[in-house]
Amino acid sequence: MTERRYSPVELRFDGNIVTARIANFGVKSKPIGGEFIEMLGLNAFTPALQSGSDVPALIDHDETQEIGNTRDRSLSLAEDSAGLLARIELPETTLGRSILRWLQRSQITGCSYGMLGIQDAWQRDNSGIMLRSIRSIGVLSEISLLHGREPAYPATAAQLGVSRDWQAAERVRKSLASDFARIPMPLSLQDDLDRLNIKRLALSPA
Repeated sequence: MTERRYSPVELRFDGNIVTARIANFGVKSKPIGGEFIEMLGLNAFTPALQSGSDVPALIDHDETQEIGNTRDRSLSLAEDSAGLLARIELPETTLGRSILRWLQRSQITGCSYGMLGIQDAWQRDNSGIMLRSIRSIGVLSEISLLHGREPAYPATAAQLGVSRDWQAAERVRKSLASDFARIPMPLSLQDDLDRLNIKRLALSPA
């Protein structure tokens, strides 16, 4: 059975290209079902990314509102040292234009991903609640941009905007180079990360 998780993310857009951080490593979730909290381990998505399975990008998990997929490369996914990154080339459709309006109005509240084939470990923390540590994810069934849902993982609020100062963008690229260089990523995603001023998310304290 597919498990879905929600996370507020950092978003950037330039024209119809959206770059987003979908999930963060080492960040504890809010209590899930009032029973346990969850945390993603470093490189937990590697098995899923290496599987080559098609991953669709949706709005609110609605399969009738697909906005990209890895099969035709309108969606690119990659890990860095902080979490999972996505690059979506929005379709030039009514839905695509609606998403851009939602982004401009800060109405995209976060992202979600579906996961299968999970390797995990459980332990009880000092407060008595169970902590689930996800070590690896075998399959990503989808990612979604969320339009009005409350995310399950606390982090910084979603932010928008793109730097058009190429020198500033280059400084940011160099500051991230040591992290991103360790993880192979699609050229299209690397190109966007190179020219967009993407700041690393500061992880919230648990």
